[in-house]
Amino acid sequence: MGYKLAAWHVRGGDRPRPGGFTLLEMLTVIIIIALLLTIGTPSVLRMQTIAQRSNSLRVVNLIDGACNSYKSDHDQFPPSTPGEGRVNLVRALVGYGNENEDGKAGLGFKVRPGGKVWGPYNGCENVDVSDAPHIFLDSFGNEIYYYRGIWQDGVFDGYNDGDNSDGPPGGIDLYAKDPGGKYFRKDFLLITKGPDGDWAAFRTESTTDDITNFLPED
Repeated sequence: MGYKLAAWHVRGGDRPRPGGFTLLEMLTVIIIIALLLTIGTPSVLRMQTIAQRSNSLRVVNLIDGACNSYKSDHDQFPPSTPGEGRVNLVRALVGYGNENEDGKAGLGFKVRPGGKVWGPYNGCENVDVSDAPHIFLDSFGNEIYYYRGIWQDGVFDGYNDGDNSDGPPGGIDLYAKDPGGKYFRKDFLLITKGPDGDWAAFRTESTTDDITNFLPED
């Protein structure tokens, strides 16, 4: 007991400091954390967007492969009826619909006598879809639009532009051409609005975040 009193007197009579942070120290810590969040949050969000875009491109490429597998079975790409291209794409590749519509309960569908079941193709049954009517979605929740090329007597005549009323500016036929007026591809197109949820003004913008199976990736 005497030792403790002596030590107290040596320190000039100061009482022992209670544990914990002072208000100034707490404010300093809060400011530092806020600064770190300010610096780090945009980077985290940017990395998240990059990852989502990468996954969306993977989904588009998966559907692209499924369309080619469908063609190997049916000698044509999935139908793109005006106004229902996106819906028909899901039905063709996955078999959504009731038994009366596709001939088979559950995933897959029958198209020939004899009971042979086609689909689902290339894992498309694992792609997210919207509520009815079922439409494929990318990682941002955007609908994936589908357009099939139109051929008349062996001559390419552009793309079915009736898939929906909210298509790319100027119509898909213009969007599908490079600046020189040449089509990127003539079989079918897949496209989503990308991270910003809006179409790029393709004729005036040098770059676009739209996700497609025909525009070159940076």
